[in-house]
Amino acid sequence: MKEQGIISKYVRKYIYKRRKAKVNKIWDFPDLVKRKYNIQKELTVLYTDVTYLVLNGKRMYQSTIIDACTKQIIDFQISKFNDLKLVLDNFNAAVIRIKKINSSTNGIIIHSDHGSQYISNAYKNRCHAEGIKISMGRVGQCSDNVVIESFHALLKKGTIHNNEYTDINAYVTDVIDWNNWYIFKKNKKLIEIFQ
Repeated sequence: MKEQGIISKYVRKYIYKRRKAKVNKIWDFPDLVKRKYNIQKELTVLYTDVTYLVLNGKRMYQSTIIDACTKQIIDFQISKFNDLKLVLDNFNAAVIRIKKINSSTNGIIIHSDHGSQYISNAYKNRCHAEGIKISMGRVGQCSDNVVIESFHALLKKGTIHNNEYTDINAYVTDVIDWNNWYIFKKNKKLIEIFQ
């Protein structure tokens, strides 16, 4: 094979190296969800995460908050930067929408991974100001956040995995359209809240 220039398409197995969490009270959030995915009441548990939108080496980021009971998107934001501003913009827009339904966010649980935005003081303070309890899964365990991870996988199946795009802007436009389609398909009673 080597003499003929043939190269196999062998992909080496990725060995995950667990990162060590800093000993810091900022990181000390309990897992309030504990892999209980069968939530019966709307807007009691929310999941949030940021996913990459990658095309031809260019990246955009989508931050999403969904309801654990209905799997409904509460809000999504797209940005060129995976930063605290993206997550806080997403959080603030979600709070506004939740207050249109519930009038209060007090006691809601928001579950995330240990991303740098979610362990920041600004995020922690914003959650506490709204009476929202922060919940985080274990470090390195994506299955603790499977609801939002599955949603983002579905988003990518509905866009990048089944379509060809010429540029990142066309891809992002399709992602926005897909998110809006999912919102209205999933729960028609929320249409008025999103307008």
